[in-house]
Order: sequence, then C-alpha cells, then structure tokens
Amino acid sequence: MATTPLRVKQGDVGYPVRSQLISDGAVVDLTGATARFIMRATKTSAAAKVDQPATIVGDPAQGNIQYEMTAGDLDTPGNYLVEWEVTFATGEVATWPSGGYLPLTVVAELG
Repeated sequence: MATTPLRVKQGDVGYPVRSQLISDGAVVDLTGATARFIMRATKTSAAAKVDQPATIVGDPAQGNIQYEMTAGDLDTPGNYLVEWEVTFATGEVATWPSGGYLPLTVVAELG
C-alpha cells in the first residue's frame, strides 16, 4: 500500500481517498469484509476527526478500498493520520498500513 502523503484543499467534498491493501506482498482479499476509514489529528488525539464506513471497490479479491470525503471531513486545515480498519467475515480485525499511518494534509483555502 502506498504511503505517499495526500494533500487536499480545505472544504473540498467528494474527494476519494483510495488504497489497495497489501499484506506480506500479496493483495488482501476483502470478500465478505467491511471496512472503516479513520482519520485523526495525531495518534493520541482524544477522538477521530473521521471514523466512517469505507467502500470496497470493484472485485473484493483485488483489495481496493475507498472513502469519499464529506462536508466537515476537510473543514480544518492541518496534518492528519489515516488508517483503514477491516473486519473480515471471520470476525478478525486488521488495520492498514500496519507499520504506521497514511499522512494527509488539509491545505487552507484562500477564501
């Protein structure tokens, strides 16, 4: 899974954050799974800025997942940490990226 920093403009909505989940070099099969998109200002923040269901895109066996930003998700400029939390049909829960976070920066709008 790429960990390239994401940069989005404050207040933009409908912006999709997408990832392909990989574990030990193999694509993660998301068949029967559900997922959440979690975004916090810091890993020790009291509450998540965003904690919402994510969408498994296309063939679940290809491990593609996305979340579309909605009103309020990008209303505050700053640096955030993002992760995907997946609950498999077996009840197992796993989080990506497993070795850190996906950085996301909300850039202040000029208006």
